[in-house]
Amino acid sequence: MKISVTGAFRNFETNYGYGNAAHNILNGLNKYKIDWAVDRIGSDIEIFWGHPPYEFKKSTTYNIGYTAWESTEFKDNWLESMEDANELWSPAYWLSDLFSKKTGKPTFTYEHGVSKLWKPYRHYRNTSRPFTFLHIGEPQVRKNGQMTVDAFSELFGNDPNYKLVMKSSGMNTTRIRNRSGSIIGTPQGVYNNIIILEQMMDQEMLIELHNKVDCLIYPTSGEGFGFHPLESMACGLPTITTTGWCNYKKFITLELEDELSQSEHTALHPGKMFNPNYEDIKLKMIEMVENYDKYSKIAFKNSFNIHKEYDWDVVNYKAVKRLKDIYDSKF
Repeated sequence: MKISVTGAFRNFETNYGYGNAAHNILNGLNKYKIDWAVDRIGSDIEIFWGHPPYEFKKSTTYNIGYTAWESTEFKDNWLESMEDANELWSPAYWLSDLFSKKTGKPTFTYEHGVSKLWKPYRHYRNTSRPFTFLHIGEPQVRKNGQMTVDAFSELFGNDPNYKLVMKSSGMNTTRIRNRSGSIIGTPQGVYNNIIILEQMMDQEMLIELHNKVDCLIYPTSGEGFGFHPLESMACGLPTITTTGWCNYKKFITLELEDELSQSEHTALHPGKMFNPNYEDIKLKMIEMVENYDKYSKIAFKNSFNIHKEYDWDVVNYKAVKRLKDIYDSKF
């Protein structure tokens, strides 16, 4: 069985989602001794990892389009390109169902995994420092960093007993506005207890950051899989997030209310998304603060089960089995 991989498999930068997945998926193919190459000519099966349009080679016998997406409608020409695939893969069950309904093609859910480096860690409340929330995802608007800043500032103002750390991938776009809606400054310029981190971090630095805070607050409107919540919970960090998009809902420490409703970012994400309830964000942040020992124990217990179910070796084995099933039935 000869496999060709293309698309985002050409990029192995592990500090962003597609690159992180590509790195670990290909490590899995190596572990299970699958004969693969990037952009191979004359392969039995080709996997294109990324957004359409897919770039399948005419010499390939069986084509797989593997795509992560976050809303219920697709961008222009996606459906036309999907017709070139024999089978569609996604990292999320809700998305595989959507692909099936839109195209009628067979689908397979190839979930992402979590590295063993995200070791379970028991988080204790340290009252000698501020209670610290972490948000990750700026400047991607669907991660709702602005909503997080608004909720935190409304609840805690400049109270030095609470802190919000905003980890961005590049420039942070959140702002503070007055009651009339006019911008009065950046979060860190207006509040002493909001910290903006814009520098790129490798995996070890991110793990260290997670182990220094008390809670991940992640009111995302949608995920193709959701690395950030899974990794945070894998290291035992209590996590507040939406769940409508989520494969691993049973492990979420504290669920945010969300509603599948019209996307607020139609240029980027047409259709509907799992939009969070703003008032519930504030309620859940307070609940986490007031019952931290309870939720910290839950998160620590769940972290071991996350590693059992979502270790990369486990999820890669399932995908390798699917590839072998395809090969046995088609060749």
